[in-house]
Amino acid sequence: MASSSKEKEKEGGELEEEDDVMVINVWKENMDHEVEEITQIVREFNFVAFDTEFPGTIIKSPNSDILLPYSVLRENVNRTKLIQLGFTLGDQDGNLPKDENQKKKVWQFNFSDFDLTTDDDEFDPDSIELLIKSGLDLELFKTRGIPLCGSIGEKLLASGVFNNKRNCLVSFQGSSDMGYLIKLFTQQDLPQTYQEFMILVARYFPYSIDVKLLSNVFMQGNTKGLDIVSNRLRLKRKGGISHQGGSDSYLTYIVFLKLLEKYGDEIKNSHYNTLYGLTDT
Repeated sequence: MASSSKEKEKEGGELEEEDDVMVINVWKENMDHEVEEITQIVREFNFVAFDTEFPGTIIKSPNSDILLPYSVLRENVNRTKLIQLGFTLGDQDGNLPKDENQKKKVWQFNFSDFDLTTDDDEFDPDSIELLIKSGLDLELFKTRGIPLCGSIGEKLLASGVFNNKRNCLVSFQGSSDMGYLIKLFTQQDLPQTYQEFMILVARYFPYSIDVKLLSNVFMQGNTKGLDIVSNRLRLKRKGGISHQGGSDSYLTYIVFLKLLEKYGDEIKNSHYNTLYGLTDT
C-alpha cells in the first residue's frame, strides 16, 4: 500500500483512505462479506469502472501503442495470472457508495495465485517492479489473497456487477482487463479466435465503453495513458497511486464522467461496445 495512506481494519479487510475515497482491500477472509454488500447496492449505481493488475506483457505487439492483435492478447492472458481487480460503482452525478463516515468506497480484490519465486509463473520484470513500487505486497497476496480457481468468478457474476445490461462497464484500453476477467469467469483459457472472444465479451460485458477510445476520438494530442488523460482534464487521482486497481478504477470513472460532461452530445452508439485497438489478427 502507498506509505502515505491511513490504514485501519474492518471486517477482516484493510482499508486505505485518502481524501474522501476509501479503497477496500478484499482478501479471502472478507470476500463473502464484501461481495454480499456489493450485491445489495449495485442496483443503485449504473456505472462500473474496472481495472486489473497483472504480471505485464510477455509477448509484445509490434505496434503496441496503437493495435493489439487478438493472438497477442490471448497468449499473454493465457500464460499469466491475474493479480488484482479494482472496481468503482458510481452514477452519472459522481455519487459512489459511502460508509458510515461518508467516505466514498471503491474495491480492489487481491488474488493469491501469482508467485514471483517460482519458475512456473511468467512475468515481465519491469512490470513486476512497477507493481511492487506501487505498493502491491505480492508475498501478502500469496498468504491472504483470493484463489483464482475458487468461487470468486461465480460470486462476481452472481453479484450483478458484470453480465448485466443495465450497468455501463467502463475501462481504459480494456481488452486485457476483459480478457483476464473472462478467464476468471469461465475458469478456462481464452478461446482460439477473435470471434469466439467477442462472443464472450458480449456475454459478460454487454454494455461497455472504453475511455481510451473516447479520449483518442475527442482529445487532441497525447492520450497514451490514463494519468496523462486525467492530468489534461485537471482531475485528481484519489484512493492510492497508479497501478493499484482500486485507484485506477476510480480515476477511470471520473475521467469518463468528465468526457461525458464535455462531449456527451457527440458520443455515439458506435463508441459503445468497442474495444480500443483490438484487431482480428
